[in-house]
Amino acid sequence: MDVVAHAVLSLWGVTTLGFAIAAIVAFAFLRGPSRIIASSTAAGVALFMGAVGLVVSAPEAKRAEIRKLAVAELVVAHNDIANGFNLNAAAALNNAKQLFNEINARDGLALVNLARGDLERIQGRLAEARTRYAAAAIQLDLSLNIHTPKALLRLGHIEAALGNTETARSMIEQAISLFRHSGLDAGEAEALLAGGVLASRVGALAEATALLKSAATLFEELGQPLGQARALLELSDIRRTLLRMVEATRLAAEADSLFEQANVPFGLVLTTIVMGWGASDHEFPELGVSRFQRALNELSSFSDPLAEAGKFLGLSEVGTLDIRPGDERVDFIPDESLPEAVAANLAAFPNHHIEARALIAEAKKEIELGIFRAGRDL
Repeated sequence: MDVVAHAVLSLWGVTTLGFAIAAIVAFAFLRGPSRIIASSTAAGVALFMGAVGLVVSAPEAKRAEIRKLAVAELVVAHNDIANGFNLNAAAALNNAKQLFNEINARDGLALVNLARGDLERIQGRLAEARTRYAAAAIQLDLSLNIHTPKALLRLGHIEAALGNTETARSMIEQAISLFRHSGLDAGEAEALLAGGVLASRVGALAEATALLKSAATLFEELGQPLGQARALLELSDIRRTLLRMVEATRLAAEADSLFEQANVPFGLVLTTIVMGWGASDHEFPELGVSRFQRALNELSSFSDPLAEAGKFLGLSEVGTLDIRPGDERVDFIPDESLPEAVAANLAAFPNHHIEARALIAEAKKEIELGIFRAGRDL
């Protein structure tokens, strides 16, 4: 049935319909031998074109079916990555790659690379993630795909995590421009946030402020409290750097409310740290110590701190790697050996969720420094 539908809707189908109508018209309005000749000729051509249309459309229908199966594997892979099932995700991506290769779908292969970058990212292999994102960006750019800015943004994130700040800024600037050109507001807001964070890191505070304000506004328009809160938190940190502590504290309080609305507890830890600095710098060291201690207590209360940090970063909300049993895509693992297989999987990727780890380490360092300095002034 799909083949017939493709044939009817194709150029061949339209041409066939045209000749069929011509045959009917000739039979209805002509007289004598010309009536038979014209109507027979048009009908014959219509039958021929219809047959050709079926032959041509059969491969097209097959390609569409294969593409549908490949996209389904991609969906499975994305879900598995989000839930930490890295081996299951890898198997699904292998299937997707094989299917996209069958139909020579360059854009599909690029999306496989994009997802493989996400997988390597949660596995903590940032250099491999960079390679995958770069390959995806090149493939997608050649096909002018709307996913191109997404690949560039993620590449920028990885370059930043690897300490290549200027390269990261270049990637993110391109992503901002492409998201804006494509009218993809959510992507543009994420890229503006990333650009603002990096501009702040290199001391370009005026540029960072402009980018972060634009991000906060766009996130607010989109109804995304987490993104808006992250932008306001970064603005608060800039105000603290400029010793404008009243404004810094106000922005942190706004961000705190939004993090609570978004149910992102790690954001509350970070806003409490900023408020601790605000109190300490205003010569209220006792209040400062109290806030830093509260931030530490909150951080220590997390049952899965990597998951909470990942949620803040917009990455996987699961802080470990696991194996989902019973998945036909991966080699069968007997139930009795599953714990050993899970342990071996974790051992193979000791730096899994490395960006979340770095965020936790940075928060702890800030808390320890804050308690030390505020305590010194008591």
